Amino acid sequence: RVNEENLRRQEESVRKQEEIRRAALERDEEIRHQREMKRIEAEIRGKAKADRENKDVIIEQIKIKAAEHRKTVLDTIQTSGSVIGAGFKAFVSDWDRVTA
Repeated sequence: RVNEENLRRQEESVRKQEEIRRAALERDEEIRHQREMKRIEAEIRGKAKADRENKDVIIEQIKIKAAEHRKTVLDTIQTSGSVIGAGFKAFVSDWDRVTA
């Protein structure tokens, strides 16, 4: 009878210790989860802020590239017009070739 009582007490003690251990593990896991969520949130906020700050830089780079492309196209048109115009002028001004 005394042995049964001692055994029951030991089992109860082991059960309580196991519950305490399990509760501690759950708390630790919850804390880890909260920290991870805060880390992810901070990372996302940082990336969003960097993207907003870089937006102006990216837009300026696009504008510069567009201006360079526009200048290149205009220069090409002007050069082509000059070459064709000079060739036509040379052709028309040499009447010997025109009439031949």
